[in-house]
Amino acid sequence: MVKLPVLAVLAIKEELIEWNCAQLQELIGDSIEIRGYSMHDPRLRMFDPKADLCLVVGPKDLAARIIAMLRPDVKYIVKERSLDLVKLHLLQQIPEGSDVLMVNDVYLNSLEVIDELNKITFHTMKMYPYAPDAPLAVQGDAAAYRRPDGSPFQYAVTAGEPHLVPPEIPVVVDIGYRQINIMTVADILRCLKKDQSMDSMVGIRYMRPFANLSMMMAKKNREVSLLQAQLASVIANMENGILLVNESQEILIFNESAQKILGEKALLGRLAREFLGDEFLPDNPGKKFIHIQGSLVYITVTEIVASFQVGKCYLISIESMEQLQNIGWDYQKQVSQANKARYRFRDIIFRSQAMGRVVEKAWSFAKSNANILITGESGTGKELLAQAIHNASSRKMAPFLAINCGALTETLLESELFGYEEGAFTGAKKGGKKGLFELTHGGTLFLDEIGDTPRNIQVKLLRALQEKEILRVGGNRTIPVDVRIIAATNQNLIELQRQGLFRQDLYYRLNTLPLTIPPLRQRREDIEPLFVYLMNKAISRQQKTTRQMKLSPEAIVLLENHSWPGNVRELENMVAYLLSLGALDKGQAAAIKELLAVGERAEETGQESIKTNQPDINQPGTNQRGPKQPPQSKNLHSLTGHFSSHQMKAECEAILRVLLSAKNSGIGLIGRGDLQRCLRQEEELILSLDQIKLRLNALRSFGYVEAKMGKGHYLLAAGEEYIAHA
Repeated sequence: MVKLPVLAVLAIKEELIEWNCAQLQELIGDSIEIRGYSMHDPRLRMFDPKADLCLVVGPKDLAARIIAMLRPDVKYIVKERSLDLVKLHLLQQIPEGSDVLMVNDVYLNSLEVIDELNKITFHTMKMYPYAPDAPLAVQGDAAAYRRPDGSPFQYAVTAGEPHLVPPEIPVVVDIGYRQINIMTVADILRCLKKDQSMDSMVGIRYMRPFANLSMMMAKKNREVSLLQAQLASVIANMENGILLVNESQEILIFNESAQKILGEKALLGRLAREFLGDEFLPDNPGKKFIHIQGSLVYITVTEIVASFQVGKCYLISIESMEQLQNIGWDYQKQVSQANKARYRFRDIIFRSQAMGRVVEKAWSFAKSNANILITGESGTGKELLAQAIHNASSRKMAPFLAINCGALTETLLESELFGYEEGAFTGAKKGGKKGLFELTHGGTLFLDEIGDTPRNIQVKLLRALQEKEILRVGGNRTIPVDVRIIAATNQNLIELQRQGLFRQDLYYRLNTLPLTIPPLRQRREDIEPLFVYLMNKAISRQQKTTRQMKLSPEAIVLLENHSWPGNVRELENMVAYLLSLGALDKGQAAAIKELLAVGERAEETGQESIKTNQPDINQPGTNQRGPKQPPQSKNLHSLTGHFSSHQMKAECEAILRVLLSAKNSGIGLIGRGDLQRCLRQEEELILSLDQIKLRLNALRSFGYVEAKMGKGHYLLAAGEEYIAHA
C-alpha cells in the first residue's frame, strides 16, 4: 500500500479545523492524508505534528502565535483565505447603500472580510467592523450598534459567526466561513506531490460548486422568465385597468385596459398623477371614486410589500362605472337564483269566485311597485300568494326573501333585516354581514307575522320604507335600498294600534294595496280541487308515480262539511294521514271520518268547561244553560273577539295558566325569561321573548295581568276568573 504524504491543519478553533479539513478532503483527499490539530492550549510551547507539511489557518496575529509553537524544522505554509463566492448572492437581501455591521470573532477578520468585499465591488453598502473582544475606542459607533446618524443598525453580515451578531439587529446575512484559496491548494500539492498534473484536477474540483451555481441560476432565470411571461399575460388580459408605480409615481407596468381608460398609449415612465389627478396619493392605499377625462371611475391602491425590495411600489386597479354596473347586475342575478320565488299564479288552486277575485286583484297589484299587506288566517297561503305576485312583477329576476318577524328576538330580527358592521357586537362576523334589505335590493321582501314585530323594529322599518335607505347595526353610514315589501298577518292590526302595539304610520305604509284571503270555510268550492291537488302531489313525491287519484262522493261531502280551522295546512295534514294509511283508493271516507271525529272529540274536550259553564265567547248575548256569566264577560269577549287566530287565543290562555301556577305556588311575580321556560316545560309551547311581550301587553290591556317594573308579571283576579272558566 502506497503511503500518502501527510498534511497537518493547524488552527486555534475546532470548528475552523473541521471546516478546512472537510474542504481539503473534497479537493485533494484522495492523494494526501489530512489531519487536524487544535492549537488553543496556552500550555503548548513546542509542537511537532509529525507531518510532511503544516497548513496554518487564521489571521496574521493568530497565525504568528501558531508558527511560534512549531519546531524550527517543521515545514509550513499560511492559508490564504477567500470568500465563498457561491454564497455571495445572499447579500442581495440588503438594499443598496445600506449601513451594515460586519461581525466576526476577531476584529482583524472583520476588517479582512470588508476589504475583500470592497475589492469585489458588486454591492454598494457601507460596512462597519465589529467583534465582541475589540476595544470600544477602536470600533466606535459599531460597538454601540448605532449607525453614524444615531439610528440602530438594521442589517448585519457575518462570515460563519451568526451567534456573535447583536440580537437587536433584525436582518442577519451569513456568507459562511472563508474558503482555502485555490493558490494555497496549489502550493500544498507542489510541496507534497511535486506533480503539476494535479493542478488541472484540483481546478476542476474547485470550480464544481460554481458550475452547479451557474446551472442553478440558469434554471432560476428560466423560471423567472416564465413567471414574468405569465404575469404579463395575466395583467394584459385583466378587464380592470392595471398600473404599477413606484414611490415617485412613475408608471412601471400597465395593461391595455389602463390605456383605454386613461386615453393614452405611451404610459411607461409617465407620472400617475398626470392621469389620476393631484388628489391621487399612492402612499395612501385604499379605494375611492375619482374623475378621469370627465368620467367617474373606481380605483383601488394597494401597497406591494416584497422581500429584498428597494423602495415601495403600488398596484393601482381602475374600474369604469360600466364594469361596476355589470358586476352589480351579475351579483343580483346570482342572488336571485339562490333566493328565487318558487310559486306562480298558476300554482294557486281554486274554483270559488271569492278566491278568483283575490287572485285577480293580486295580479293587478303585481304590476305596481307599491307595498302590499296580505291578511288571512293561519294556513290560507299568504306566502304562496306573495311569491306569485313577485314572479308576475317587474322584479321577478331579482331576489325574493322571506322572514318571520315573530320567530326571532328583537336583537336578532334587527341584525337579520338591516345587517351589522364588523365588531358591532360579540360574535359578529369579520367584515360584518349584509341584512335582508341589502340582499333583496331590487327585489321583494316578504315580512310574515308583521303584527309580532317589536316596536323598536317598527320604527326602523318605517324609516327604511320612507327614506329608501337603511343603517346597519353598529354602522355610521346609510345604504340606499330598492325593496318592495309584501307583509302578511293573521292578526287585527287595527286593534293592535288601539292597544299601542302597532304603529299607525307603519300600518298605512304597508297597507297601500290590501289583500284579504278568505278562509276555506268561506270558499268550500275550493276544498275538493285543493285536496285532490295536494293528494296527487304527495303521491308523485312519495311513490314516484304520475297516477291521478280521485275522491269518492262520500269523502267530498265529509270534507266540504268540515270547518277547516287550520285551512290549507290542515288539508295537507289530512292528505299525509291518508297516505300513511294507504287509504287513497279504498276507505277514503272511513279514514277521513275517523280523523275528523278524533279532532272533534279533542276540540270538545278542550272547550267542555266553556260550553257547560259560560256562554260562547265568540257569540256574546246567546242564552246558555249553567251558571251566570262571570263579571268579566266583557273582557272575555274582548280577548277572543280581538284575536282572529285560534292559535293566538290558545297562547294567551297558556300564559294565564303559567301565571296562575306561579301564583298558587307562592311565587306571584314571574319574568319573561322564566315565563318562556315554563311555557316550554309545562305547556310544550315555544315562544320568543318578543312574542311573549306582545301577548302580555294584550292581556294587560284586558285587565288580566299586571306588571311591576323590572320584577315581572302577575295574575289579576279577572285573569284567574277567566282561566277558571276556560
